[in-house]
Amino acid sequence: MEEWVHRIGIRLFVQIIIECWNTVFLLIMILSILLGKYRDKMHIEMSKVKIPMIDDVIIFYIAIFMYNLFDIFFCAYTGVVSSIGYYIRGITSLGYYIVGAFLTLFFLQIIKNHIAVKKELHKLKNIIFAFQLLQIPGLVLLAATPFTGMLYYFDSQNYYHRGPLYGVWYYITLISFIFIIVVYMACRKKIDRFPGQVIIVASVIPLIAFICNYVYIGISFNNISVSITALIIFLLYEKQRTDVLVLNACELEKAQIHLVESRLALEHSKNETLMAQIQPHFINNSLMALRYQCFDYPEIYENLTNFSRVLILKH
Repeated sequence: MEEWVHRIGIRLFVQIIIECWNTVFLLIMILSILLGKYRDKMHIEMSKVKIPMIDDVIIFYIAIFMYNLFDIFFCAYTGVVSSIGYYIRGITSLGYYIVGAFLTLFFLQIIKNHIAVKKELHKLKNIIFAFQLLQIPGLVLLAATPFTGMLYYFDSQNYYHRGPLYGVWYYITLISFIFIIVVYMACRKKIDRFPGQVIIVASVIPLIAFICNYVYIGISFNNISVSITALIIFLLYEKQRTDVLVLNACELEKAQIHLVESRLALEHSKNETLMAQIQPHFINNSLMALRYQCFDYPEIYENLTNFSRVLILKH
């Protein structure tokens, strides 16, 4: 352990410990969201409720989980001069950059789905697609890096160094996140609350960290920022989920009250109709009984007979 800490340094050791804890928390948050989704699906009433962006949040957390995992192994094998050390550092650094590129494309797709497509902003949709295509040069550069060392490379002591074309990757990512923030600011009044919160949190915090990481490479600000972002989004998601479920419960209660009131009104109407049908027959039967008693009084008998006929004709 002491030899390992001495090799990687206290700074990387502390970073690995922090990222391990962040990874555990991410796993807990992923399981919490998945279990909540499963419980809601099993509940008859809750299965009808749509929690916005739940799948997007899960994908984002899984990506961050892999992002941290790659960085943990990358840092742990710093300075390991062996074929295994070079192999692990090469794979984890490549995976780290791939996940980073995926997150950029992912958030471009989120603003495309929740702003451009949902609000039918066709010009914005095309512009976002152009920014997605802008990631291709960076991906091509990344694919060529293991053979050319243009984006990054490792020296004879297996230490990481930025390549001569690292700036291409950096500025493509930087411009993409600035674009996401600009789109949010321009369309913030058209965006639903929760997607807007996710977009601004997941773009501003990583952007600040990305700039800091460019200035100082000694600390992985990117991993710290995405972990903080994940925690904030989890809190926002839980609040949104609670609000949606409470709103649905209120609407369900209102619907049930309305249904009960409708049934009472229907029963009342039936009773009134029944009484309207019973009353003429009751009166008519009473008149018939009186008429029978007045058989010896022809005038009264005739009047009761005529009155009875009038009631029958009316009803």
